[in-house]
Amino acid sequence: MKLYIYLFCLAVSLAGLSSCSKSSDPAPDPVVVGKWNLSRIRFSGYPSPFTSLNGDRVSSTYNLSDVFSIKNDKSFTETYSNGVQISDSKGTWDFTNNTLQLTFDDGSNETYTVDTTQDPVQLLSSVTSATDSLRATATSPVQSVPFKYQFIYTK
Repeated sequence: MKLYIYLFCLAVSLAGLSSCSKSSDPAPDPVVVGKWNLSRIRFSGYPSPFTSLNGDRVSSTYNLSDVFSIKNDKSFTETYSNGVQISDSKGTWDFTNNTLQLTFDDGSNETYTVDTTQDPVQLLSSVTSATDSLRATATSPVQSVPFKYQFIYTK
């Protein structure tokens, strides 16, 4: 009888031990965590006769450098340079449905979209409208020409 009680207690103990599990593994880092470098600028919306200006250009063509370091603790830093001045910024971030929302310490916000269909994955800024003063030919008058641009970052 003692043997049966002993085996019963042993079985209950083993069942109890096997039902305990480790805490669940930590969630993987969101795709946005890491170092993002400005790799190109996408221009669009240039009208005729300036349509040849539409397309992607390497950011170094314009002497621009921009690096975001997105950290797992929901903070980020940014170092931006236009070839003359360098500025450093920091803040916090939120990531939902492939949208990265950056909130800078000065209260300003920027929104980026993560494009996971590209290899490597891309971080896309919002499309911004701008104008430039251009000449269609060397002898034509300068005219104000609307266009759009978007910054594209890769890890």
